[in-house]
Amino acid sequence: MARVPWLRIAAVSAAPMLFGIWLSIPALQPAKQLVSGSSSSTSTCLVLCADVLEVSGTKLGCGIDLLGVPYSCRSRLLQPGAVNATYVALPTLAGLFGVSRTEGTLIRLKRDGTVVYSKSVSQQVWSALYGGWVFNAIYWPIAGIVI
Repeated sequence: MARVPWLRIAAVSAAPMLFGIWLSIPALQPAKQLVSGSSSSTSTCLVLCADVLEVSGTKLGCGIDLLGVPYSCRSRLLQPGAVNATYVALPTLAGLFGVSRTEGTLIRLKRDGTVVYSKSVSQQVWSALYGGWVFNAIYWPIAGIVI
């Protein structure tokens, strides 16, 4: 019977989970930043193109991959008007190399005093780790080769 390299499997599989747990602890999360002003829709490209929200010159993705690939925002969030947006700058590979196309990931969006969009930092982190198809398409084949 062949031996299964359990330690290598655990080490490779645990890296994204530990990163997610680290960013899920409120004391270790990046600082939330607020930007107010006029919003518009803009397109940004890194591996693939996405429609993102731009508030007073700050490009915000509604979801992001840990590689830094932004995902398109829903059309109801991209409507022009005066907004208050709260965002965080999540650590990404593209940000590490200085090629990030967005300044942060949208956490909360208020339009005319009404909350239009709200997601916690933990939700965004777990979504980036386990919902981002670009990250999964690149990370897990490399993990399989390592294992």
